Amino acid sequence: MQSIAAAQPVARGTRGRRLRIILIWADRFGLARPVLFAAGLYDLAVKLLQQRAHPCTNERLSRLFVGFGAGAEETLFKEYCATSKGSVARANQVDVASMGRIHRVGGWEALRTLWVACGTVLRSVRELPDALKGWRIDFLTHGGLRLGGYSYMRAWFEGIRETGLPNSEVCFLAADTPAFAAADAGANTRYMQHGFVRRSLLFPCFDSVDALTEDEAIHFRRTLPGARVHVRGSEQLRVNNLSASVLVASVYEGEQEMRRILPVCDWVHESGWTLFVRPHPREDGVFWSEEVDRSLIRIEDGDLSFHDALNRLRPRIVVSWYSTALADALNCGIIPVTVSDESTPAVSDMVYPLFKRALRWPQDRQRIAEIMSSDEAYRATLRSLRGNAPSSDE
Repeated sequence: MQSIAAAQPVARGTRGRRLRIILIWADRFGLARPVLFAAGLYDLAVKLLQQRAHPCTNERLSRLFVGFGAGAEETLFKEYCATSKGSVARANQVDVASMGRIHRVGGWEALRTLWVACGTVLRSVRELPDALKGWRIDFLTHGGLRLGGYSYMRAWFEGIRETGLPNSEVCFLAADTPAFAAADAGANTRYMQHGFVRRSLLFPCFDSVDALTEDEAIHFRRTLPGARVHVRGSEQLRVNNLSASVLVASVYEGEQEMRRILPVCDWVHESGWTLFVRPHPREDGVFWSEEVDRSLIRIEDGDLSFHDALNRLRPRIVVSWYSTALADALNCGIIPVTVSDESTPAVSDMVYPLFKRALRWPQDRQRIAEIMSSDEAYRATLRSLRGNAPSSDE
């Protein structure tokens, strides 16, 4: 959907490109269903084998936290446990073996689910609106690539729902195939947002949503009218307790995009402020070791969460590209600065109004310099970025 929204060709891997070519010919001869079923059957068979890697407990669940290895996952898991009654089981949606520890899907049950799901894909593609009919083969390919995974997850969550305790809940960090499968299986689902959401992103029918920002909460209430939506709270930091420092929340990007930060690093050094850098969990560190003079920065990667880093370092501003760290900083009372611009693809599809909620480099350089030295200007800027909402300093 993101490619369609941007009027760009769909980028696929080798397997996706091959399946698309096969479906182009199969669709002409009315053989799309057997091709889709075969593609899904292969993935499903692999998952049925993978689920047997460990002994199965068949435990009755009250709360299940489903992650995928996100950088902030440990913090979010602890937050979920703290707000949940009773014990919380945990699974990784990209590690079928972790799900097999809790419940195993039977072969016939899996095949039945695959057959029904295959029919659903074909029916959905037939019912595409006229504006999307030109993308028919792309939708078929998308469905074929996910049929096996969806079918396994659908059967898995149906089994969990039948054996789970009353009022049991499944919490997801990603609005991905497993979340759709769980919602379709009738599970009570919750979504803990951990990254900015895109306008082109389709969501399962979550029962509840923990949004990062009020801007995104409005979007969730509009797109998921049946869901209970609330915004997660943040500890407020007072401006008079902030240090004369700048924190760069790094991202996992290409070298050209990363180099946007270099003028900021030079400016901070020339101004005599301390420059902290919190690397992205997926970074290899090459950029910060080869492109930036290490004597000018302090790498800070020891904190479990970004909020822990804010509380310890107490920077006066947080600089990043389009990271959720910018929204987290503003929520905590720290002014965010973005080096991204309208040419950044991720920003154009973003629900969060980044350029209204953060100062921009280099356009706002003079204002940034002012807030680094003036508490009064800092408070006024904070109120402006928050949309005139009262700040904790007032």
